[in-house]
Amino acid sequence: MRLYILEIHFAQKISFLHARTIAEAIKRFQRIYTQYAEQVPSHIREVHANETVILDIRTGEVHCIGDNNMLRKCIDNLMHLNAPIEWIPSLEIHQSVKPDLFSITIHKACLMKGSPQYNEVGITVWESILQVSLYDHREFWNALKRFLHIQVLSVSELEQLIKNKL
Repeated sequence: MRLYILEIHFAQKISFLHARTIAEAIKRFQRIYTQYAEQVPSHIREVHANETVILDIRTGEVHCIGDNNMLRKCIDNLMHLNAPIEWIPSLEIHQSVKPDLFSITIHKACLMKGSPQYNEVGITVWESILQVSLYDHREFWNALKRFLHIQVLSVSELEQLIKNKL
């Protein structure tokens, strides 16, 4: 069985199901979402084991699922939505061989005085919000996850979470 995702953004629908083939997944999603039956085939895809999920820990909502580039954009958007100021530092993704060692750091240029990306007021505000130094990469990432109320999961962890909820 493979995990498939239906992402209909204009209707704000994200659903998962297990199926043997994409054809089976399409038919099952079409039965569930009859009002979007025609759109289902173009909004469904298989979820790959190397993808990562960002989950809202308050609501259980999946913010995004995808590769590292997608996750960085998602976190960037979440920061913009929740920031008290307009300045958002550029982010870099780091992923170890182990999937649970995914982390985000601030791009070095944002932390170097004299750099066009450096913003002293922005750094001060973010440090005040997160209650950590932006120069401490591990603490920054942990504080950012708490501030945004997110959890980063592997696809297998998401599948296990779904199974436990059922």
